Amino acid sequence: LSVLRSDSPSISRLLSRCSSCCSSRVWRAWAIMSSPVASTVRCNVRFTVATSFTYSAIMRVSSCTRVKRSTSSWSKPACASLACASATGSGTSYRGIGSPDSTTYYEPVDGARRVQAVDRMIGGRAAWNVVTSVNDGEAHNMGRDVHMEHDARYDRADEFMEIVLNCWDSWEDDALVVDKKSGLFAHPEKVHRQEYDGKYLKTHGTFTVPRSPQGHPVVIQAGSSPRGKIFSARWAETVFVAYHDIEDGKKQYKEFKDAIAGHGRDPDKVTVNTIAYPVVGETRMEAEDKMALIESLYREVDGLSLLSEALNFDFKTKGMDEAFSEAELAGMSGMHAMRNRVMQVIGRNPTVRDF
Repeated sequence: LSVLRSDSPSISRLLSRCSSCCSSRVWRAWAIMSSPVASTVRCNVRFTVATSFTYSAIMRVSSCTRVKRSTSSWSKPACASLACASATGSGTSYRGIGSPDSTTYYEPVDGARRVQAVDRMIGGRAAWNVVTSVNDGEAHNMGRDVHMEHDARYDRADEFMEIVLNCWDSWEDDALVVDKKSGLFAHPEKVHRQEYDGKYLKTHGTFTVPRSPQGHPVVIQAGSSPRGKIFSARWAETVFVAYHDIEDGKKQYKEFKDAIAGHGRDPDKVTVNTIAYPVVGETRMEAEDKMALIESLYREVDGLSLLSEALNFDFKTKGMDEAFSEAELAGMSGMHAMRNRVMQVIGRNPTVRDF
């Protein structure tokens, strides 16, 4: 749901309904972000339901940004998701809290430390949505000239995950002592040093955060490109998917489970969750009215901006009915699954309007 005004009835109901399970600090901040100070501010709260997974809902305060009236590729300045996860976790007792963090623009030991620290702070209820980022706007924000090539991002992410999991497993379950009388904090022989040298990343040292009540945060992934699926099969404990019909879903589900087994992992321990964007109302009519309002807010420039961001290609350089060349399609280094899906459905080089 996109809410543009803090006095909207829908946001009032959302806040009152969630007050029993969410930190009031988070919702006060949300109300401030949604205030009508500037009518071009857009804020989204996404709840992704994962019913087969102990984390019954994953919350992400995904963006609060002024809508840019250009279709060039740009990066949404996301809210500090780990801070939100920590605050929300402190106001809840049973809800699992998932937060995204990029493997492309951070160092693995730092990422492992931050996510594991949140997991310990909220009693072993944290999850990490592993993302590789998508566009040049993010690269520019982080001091890079261009975003990494699609498959290379996942190659780096593989090394990132090897280091992170080594960090999380470097403390044995009973390593922590915290004995004030003897002064022993942890058994040194049960805290293991890490030595890693890879193509993209390296680390030499001892991880500083003990294991959490659940061992380590749950690993979430949503890669749907061919390379992304390989990454998910190797590392994910739960995944988001967007199957477009039942038969396609059955086919992809089996392929994914077989790929998990191919990595020597137990397919039954990796859950698959279809993405849903619920529109909620007291009655079906109220929900349909809300959906109609949401659909009426769409503007072509918004769609083009989002496509430019997701595919890392400046859509304003093309006419609406101008087909993309082979070189332009190959140069889209963002979300390959989105590009591949459109090409598959259209059956030819797609136009901007096709996207």
